[in-house]
Amino acid sequence: WLSLEANRLPKLPPTVGTLRLLRHLMLQGNRLESLPEELGCCTQLRVLEVQHNRLAALPAALARLRSLQFFYAHGNALSDGPALFAALRQVASLKIVGLGGNLLDLS
Repeated sequence: WLSLEANRLPKLPPTVGTLRLLRHLMLQGNRLESLPEELGCCTQLRVLEVQHNRLAALPAALARLRSLQFFYAHGNALSDGPALFAALRQVASLKIVGLGGNLLDLS
């Protein structure tokens, strides 16, 4: 697992995609406005924690995280509910999704 929480990171480098055996990624409490598409290469990722950042959207690559079981994204600026749920539906392994404290528009 990799813990980068509370580091005021403005972005995550695309090289995160080279960590193909990574299972737990903790990014909460940074200043992330987006996540790189390369994150989708981390196909063994089971837990993704991105709470309390500045994320307005998630990359389409999220759908490639076929092992993802726990996704926590509370306290961001996520707003496009239909697109978000469409992406999450593609991840059949998901067990828990946390989206509280966002700006979700479900219309």
